[in-house]
Amino acid sequence: MYSRNYIPTTYAGLLSWLRNFLDQLVPKLERLGIPTTEFESLRLLISNYNLACEKANSTAATKTDRVRRAELAELVTKAARNFVNVFLRYNKELTNDDRTDLGLPIPSTKPTPIPPPANSPSITSFDKSENMRIRGHYKDSKSQKSRAKPYGVHGLSIRWVIQQEPPVDISQFTNVSFSTKTPFTLRFAVHERGKTLWLRICWENTKGEGGPWSDLYSVVIP
Repeated sequence: MYSRNYIPTTYAGLLSWLRNFLDQLVPKLERLGIPTTEFESLRLLISNYNLACEKANSTAATKTDRVRRAELAELVTKAARNFVNVFLRYNKELTNDDRTDLGLPIPSTKPTPIPPPANSPSITSFDKSENMRIRGHYKDSKSQKSRAKPYGVHGLSIRWVIQQEPPVDISQFTNVSFSTKTPFTLRFAVHERGKTLWLRICWENTKGEGGPWSDLYSVVIP
């Protein structure tokens, strides 16, 4: 995946990158199968930005000239990035030498390792509005409001048990459930109504590796 910061953000740096990009792309257009009309549209926008830079850098530059340069810098950056994404990013004819010539990053062929989750999740509330059913709303313990799962997390592992006394070890939680979206739902039999449900939860990444367990939670089955 391309980083978004391969295009310089300073006016001079952006202009230098764009000039090199055009110079290096011209002899490669046919081999890369890039439509001439699309290239010319980008070249015209870069030319306009070049003129705007010359005006803004002159001793007679006005505020309007500098505003115009800023506007065109934003437009040409967006256009160049879109051009790269459409015509170059997945172009099978584009080599790493081409990328270097054009000032583009060389994508890594190694998958990014996903570590085990670092934080524990927390249950924010229980919904007991329906008999023999409990829904648990959860989020990451380090998140203030967002219910989004942390990066690399596939879902929530739920360990639970129905008994009178609180469990003292994770091995005592004899039931396992899994949830990929809050809230999770647990259903129970009629004879389990009024009994105490104990549970702990943890995040699991896409490789099935679990993070730290949450605090112990308890709720009476409705």
